[in-house]
Amino acid sequence: MQSRFRNALLAIAALAVAYTPQPARAQSAGAVTITVATPTEFAGRVLAPGTYVLRPTSAQWFLTLEESGTHRTIGFVHYNSVSERDGDQAQVTTAALADGAPAKRAITSIYIPAVGREYWFTPDRSAPQQIAAASTSSPGK
Repeated sequence: MQSRFRNALLAIAALAVAYTPQPARAQSAGAVTITVATPTEFAGRVLAPGTYVLRPTSAQWFLTLEESGTHRTIGFVHYNSVSERDGDQAQVTTAALADGAPAKRAITSIYIPAVGREYWFTPDRSAPQQIAAASTSSPGK
């Protein structure tokens, strides 16, 4: 009797674990969220402080740039080269810009672990355009 009761409890517990819903994700596989605290140059644009989502497109040499809170597409950013590497943490690399530049830092590369690629950008020396701040009213995770 005790073994039937124990087996029934184990079966119920197994069903509960099997049907537990997974937490919702705002980004699909291959997307990465970046947060900039100060105006930052990125592929010919100046990103206002905020949170943004980058995801690969079907077109080679471009990534889609979105506001994190609304997922509104801001535009497409051109990368200059790509390298494949291993790693499980997203990474953003920046470089300091000279005095008088519209931003103090520029994003030079972004690694997206889900696709195993690091995308490289060359800071644009033409006049970058200012982009509106991202809405952070809803979390982008």
